[in-house]
Amino acid sequence: MIIKHIVDRYNIYYIYTPTKINGRIHSTAILYVHIALLMMQFQVFTFLLMRTKGSNVLAFSTFVLLIALLVFSGHCFFHWFRNINHLTYSVTTKLNTRHRKYDYCSCAYAPPVFNALLADGVVTKEQLIASNGLNT
Repeated sequence: MIIKHIVDRYNIYYIYTPTKINGRIHSTAILYVHIALLMMQFQVFTFLLMRTKGSNVLAFSTFVLLIALLVFSGHCFFHWFRNINHLTYSVTTKLNTRHRKYDYCSCAYAPPVFNALLADGVVTKEQLIASNGLNT
């Protein structure tokens, strides 16, 4: 539970604060998650060792624990698997909304009736007929 608390605390710090926090906090939280997973695998292995001596489940649990230890220690201590990093940080800056330029046009269709509106928004029937060329 202590490891879970530390992971949650670092993830909350990383998510809910401004970007002034270093990106290493998130990688430290992920490191704690990996340590917690190894501890849980070791607990399962110990439980199976006490209850089922010499079963196939114990052999599989031993194999999984050894592979996990190899990958974790290789990643942390020998810097293996560094190219499989799922954390990619990019520096983003927010543009001022008044000076933002758009590459697209968000023009909406306006019917010709709206083009005939006067400055006060009132169109007489004669103006509408004259603009459409209709006789009623």
